[in-house]
Amino acid sequence: AKPLEARFVFQSWLDAGGERTQVEPALKAWLDEPTNAKSLEASSVFKSWLDVGGEGTRVEPALKAWLGVKSNATSPEASFVFQSWLNAGGERIRVKPALKAWLDEPTNATSPEASFVFKSWLNAGGDSLLIDSYAQTWFAVESNAKSLDTGYVIRAYGNAGDHHLPDWLAPFAFQWIRIWRLHEKAGYPLKAIAGHPEMDADTVQAVIDWCCKFSGSIDAVFRLGRLPYQQIASVANRAQVIRQVLQVVRVVIDTQPRASDFMLLSGLHCVGVIFSLPCRDTDQRAAGAAIAPIACELIGLLHNCAAMTDAPAHTNWEEMIASANWEQMINLGQPLEWSATFCKSVLTLVRYCIPKVYFGNERQEKSLLRLRSKANAQLALLATLSA
Repeated sequence: AKPLEARFVFQSWLDAGGERTQVEPALKAWLDEPTNAKSLEASSVFKSWLDVGGEGTRVEPALKAWLGVKSNATSPEASFVFQSWLNAGGERIRVKPALKAWLDEPTNATSPEASFVFKSWLNAGGDSLLIDSYAQTWFAVESNAKSLDTGYVIRAYGNAGDHHLPDWLAPFAFQWIRIWRLHEKAGYPLKAIAGHPEMDADTVQAVIDWCCKFSGSIDAVFRLGRLPYQQIASVANRAQVIRQVLQVVRVVIDTQPRASDFMLLSGLHCVGVIFSLPCRDTDQRAAGAAIAPIACELIGLLHNCAAMTDAPAHTNWEEMIASANWEQMINLGQPLEWSATFCKSVLTLVRYCIPKVYFGNERQEKSLLRLRSKANAQLALLATLSA
């Protein structure tokens, strides 16, 4: 097992899903040979072992020796070793100096492979300060910034630290989503992009386009739910936005009872936003007629929605749901006779909204109280009729 060529056997066996225990003794013996451990080819052995869940401690001494050879540590192959080590949960400190040395090589720092190094480092909890300057240089290369795989780097930055994109990255992220708005993989970094306070109208529209295109994805309604009123209102084509949002909310309704309570909350936020959009009188009537029935269907699902009573605070959702004109939507979209289930759903909505209404907004509070009175009266009537 000591000839250099044995690496092909280990790699093929592990990559094919063979049991690690069958090759572990021979693989360790192979790596115990300094000539093997320091060879460039050993990188493929490290990668295959780590990628199939092999313990990092088994290869750590050899890996340390391998990274101690400068030509290895700065080679293109090193990028795959860093990725595999970090993705497998290896300690960052073991590769940090070599990783930085690798990025110090200009050809490495701007190579496509660097994106996977950035991603793996951040996903492993690495400090973004170590890679920020290199990442900025990398994004300055147009082909890198526009690559589909760049979405993984954007997502990794969005998940790191305070879960906000750094200021320097935001313009690149906005450009990226505008390019890839109709690609399924664009959904991966969308959480980090949607709702960013600096988004322009074109970027907001790109987010909405993705959510509409992939409305069957569980992420669609949540990504829409991250868009505050001001951003959706910035999009010029209001009629199109309303149609797109309703398409996403329609999926939430149609996937009951599989849709989660939080999907319902996000759907309520989205409906509240588009119903509040200012339009010309004729467009307003048409929009109301389209929105109200779907809003009522959504409201009708709230009677068993536990998230309406014990959900963690979500400022965007709370503000819009509490301030939306539910009375008008229900009057437009619901038949005169309410079912018991619909009454209970309205009461759930009212209980959620009233404590969150802005102090002094008497008009909204009175509107919600009228809904509560009507729902209670209808329940009483139904109880009398069934007695």
